[in-house]
Amino acid sequence: MNETIEHLCKQLRLAHIAEGFEEIPFTTPDEFVYKLLLKERDGREQAKASRNIKKARFLDYKVLENYEWHKDICLPSHLTKEELMNLDFIHRHENIILVGAPGTGKTHLASALGRRACEMGFEVPI
Repeated sequence: MNETIEHLCKQLRLAHIAEGFEEIPFTTPDEFVYKLLLKERDGREQAKASRNIKKARFLDYKVLENYEWHKDICLPSHLTKEELMNLDFIHRHENIILVGAPGTGKTHLASALGRRACEMGFEVPI
């Protein structure tokens, strides 16, 4: 029966359900179907983020969690650190320009913001 289910999932392009439907506990039919669909949605989102990151061809693995915010970083008065990290500027269709001396973390910040954007489903231009 498992092979039949896996085959149907492949035909319907439900790859993430096929990978782990046996792991989902069955309590009620509604909850089981709900968790199956969540698994498929989450798997697709993760796959899209991975594709976007690969397509962006980042040179290094940089993330915002490792970025060192220091006192010399100045943001415009209308932008907070949290808004920057949440990519609110993208939703407002704004650009960011990073200016500073060599070694101040501009590339790290730009790469980390780009990676976060990819994880949130945005495509990052090369």
